[in-house]
Amino acid sequence: MRKANPANPKTQNSSVTGQSAPNVEVGPVSKAQAQALKPMYHITPSTGWMNDPNGMFQNRAGIYHVFYQWNPVAPIWGSPYWGHVISKDMVHWERMPPALVPDTDYDYDGVFSGSATLLGDEDGTPILFYTGVSNFSELQYYEQVQAIARPVNASDPKLKLWKKSPNNPLISQAPQGGTLAQFRDPVTAWKQDGLWYTVIGSMESCFGTAALYSSPDFQTWQPAGQWASQASTGQANVGECVPPAVSQPGMGQCDQFGAVCHMWECPDVFQLGNDTWVLKWSDQSKSRNPYSMDWYVLGTSAAFLGNRSQGNISTGGEDIAHFQSTLQSTPQSVDYGSIYASKTFATNDGRRVWMGWVFETSTGCVEQCSGGTNFTDSLGWQGAQTLPREVSLDADSRALIFNPIREVTELRSQMLYSNAALALPSNGSQELNLTQSTSLGRQIEVQIAFAPAANMSQGGQQPFSVGIQISTGQGTSTLITVNGTAAATTNGTLQIAQAGVYVDRSKSGAYTNATTQGRLVPLPASGLPAAEVSLRVFVDRSLLEVFALDGRGRVTSRIYPMGTDNSWGVSPFGTFGAAPATANVTVWEMGPAFDPEQAQACC
Repeated sequence: MRKANPANPKTQNSSVTGQSAPNVEVGPVSKAQAQALKPMYHITPSTGWMNDPNGMFQNRAGIYHVFYQWNPVAPIWGSPYWGHVISKDMVHWERMPPALVPDTDYDYDGVFSGSATLLGDEDGTPILFYTGVSNFSELQYYEQVQAIARPVNASDPKLKLWKKSPNNPLISQAPQGGTLAQFRDPVTAWKQDGLWYTVIGSMESCFGTAALYSSPDFQTWQPAGQWASQASTGQANVGECVPPAVSQPGMGQCDQFGAVCHMWECPDVFQLGNDTWVLKWSDQSKSRNPYSMDWYVLGTSAAFLGNRSQGNISTGGEDIAHFQSTLQSTPQSVDYGSIYASKTFATNDGRRVWMGWVFETSTGCVEQCSGGTNFTDSLGWQGAQTLPREVSLDADSRALIFNPIREVTELRSQMLYSNAALALPSNGSQELNLTQSTSLGRQIEVQIAFAPAANMSQGGQQPFSVGIQISTGQGTSTLITVNGTAAATTNGTLQIAQAGVYVDRSKSGAYTNATTQGRLVPLPASGLPAAEVSLRVFVDRSLLEVFALDGRGRVTSRIYPMGTDNSWGVSPFGTFGAAPATANVTVWEMGPAFDPEQAQACC
């Protein structure tokens, strides 16, 4: 992804990478306070800045590889490397040396985002497909081309060393109506009827576009038209793009951050089941709050690339959209909080797994905090990746469901509380008596299901509100709520007609941005039984991941309470109409993602 103009000194590292990265000293915030805020069971940088997840895959040996945008020099966005971690279970990770560094004439300003593709050869050789950027000082924009890298030793299951292709860059031709100033983030390629295909984020005629490219051999690529665009998904029409006040270098009158038309970056394309195809993209707008968001639309195989079974893909570069969002054409939000640039990959057992970048939102941060603040500078780090989430489809609501992968339970180290029938008060909340834990309640998972305390009489719609309060000491707290409307049925059960999930940070304190994140959740037309009103909340120091209604709603958020020795607490609350709720609640302590010796080390 593209950011503001940083200093981009040309590095002199070898194109075969395996070197360690420099350390960063912690500044005015104490080391203890910085550590008390740094997530421990999520992927974080050893030091410096982290953003987009890149090139995720599972090799044939069963090892998971995750790469990410990384500036090891400072906790601000800068000329990015590709950091690299590996895992046998997707929850316990080991740091590898950086896989790619900005060290050639086509990527000396940064190794931007991309993907990984497993070739269909005997070894399943992975290829990293990425965007190289250069020439900022000469052109005043990042010239963007597509390049690849292969493992030096494909038989090494850890794949520590990577070498860029001598034929790079492989794609240096922008799509019709596009520009090399906005041309990045190639998706995992797929092979169809003897040709490889990939999709690359771009702007064509000022519309955000997913451009399609094809190749017979993964070496020689040519434009193959549009996969989709803001026009084909109904987001913008000709004449609606508002030009920027000042012409942009390399872009003319197109605006990457426009109110209506803006760049599509970090696209993703994948299939769920036999009939549903998903197109996901990320965009940014300076006239919108939030500034950055991830979106998806759904299409069916009948409309997918026309007559796909006969390979009816044209490679003439025409401006038609091969993907048609026939199943769900209104763009849906992937997450209602502070994530961006998400990607998916397929596991060997057939699951579709999603991860996204969680950016900092502390007070003083602008947009995605790429320039940092005095506070983040003193922490010495920025950014994390979400827990891996399995993606599924709810056909009734025509919406995606995201839930933590089953392996997340392997992080549970101690049960801190369990009660299958907790009676909640009709007013206020009920504080849980948690077992004392080594993390002081700062690394926990809360799983809770709510139900009315008794059957309700039949009548019109009534409000309901359930949730938990996370107490973080020194009078600070964060409120997580699922609320909406429900109606009693003829047999006395309760049916949820409308619901939203929200994280209220107005009392989270210290350096927290005191805003509320969340929105309404897509539900089936018939609603949901009240028995399915649930929350699964992951608290990892400054990072919260909230899953509501069995993954139908998601909010990823950041909080920054001060203090290093006060215990955190959990207090459920809930009512359905005037009746108090009961709760089935369990709380676990969560162990670290990295071995303690690797928590701060690079390699």
